[in-house]
Amino acid sequence: MNKKEHIEELINLYSLGLLEGDELREVEDILRSGDKYYLEYFENVYSTFSNLPYSVEDKPLSADLKNRILNQIETHKDENAAIEAPDFFSLFKLGWFKVGFAVACLLFIYLGYSNYRLQNSFEKQSIELASLKSKIENKSEMMDFLENNDVKVFQLANHKNSMNINARLLWDLNTNHAILYIVDIPKLKQEKTYQFWTDSDKGMESMGTFTSKGDDMIKIKCMPKLSETKAFYISIEPKGGMPHPTGQTYKVGEI
Repeated sequence: MNKKEHIEELINLYSLGLLEGDELREVEDILRSGDKYYLEYFENVYSTFSNLPYSVEDKPLSADLKNRILNQIETHKDENAAIEAPDFFSLFKLGWFKVGFAVACLLFIYLGYSNYRLQNSFEKQSIELASLKSKIENKSEMMDFLENNDVKVFQLANHKNSMNINARLLWDLNTNHAILYIVDIPKLKQEKTYQFWTDSDKGMESMGTFTSKGDDMIKIKCMPKLSETKAFYISIEPKGGMPHPTGQTYKVGEI
């Protein structure tokens, strides 16, 4: 499309009142310039569009078309009535609904948080009760050991250096079962553990590992014979224990 055709098309739309913005300003500038061709073209187009309504034959509407138009008007009225603004009472109810919904959400959050705290408290109490029950059972088992005439008690300790160790070894000389009760011992890093050893005729033998949480107790079912035992040691080993002492070793008692 060349420039002339473009301007003619804009004049056609201008005559119908369909232009706006830059295109509207463009046509008005051309007409104000006094260009004879475009002024004449505009007059012809405008005259043609103005006379179009008079060229249509004046006939009354058919009954069917008239009824369809009236039905359409009634339908629009019903739709407009349906979307009328709510009255004050409706707005009041809507406002209370929003407030009630917000309160319900806050209540739900509060109940959830309370339930979470109660659950954590219950779990904590369950752990404490389990620990207390274990300690009671351990103390009860230790008392049974002490009441046994075949049990010999060895006080184990090391006060010669910074490693302050206090423990008791309850040794059933008849069955060679024993209980090592830890009274006081320094805490270790998580990747380390304590390991209890007996030095006998067979050399250093592991009797088991234990943590450094204090007030601990381990059961030993394989103590060597008393006549073959020379001394007791505690060493610091990697978590899980070792077949032979590899870390720092402390002598805590002897026969």
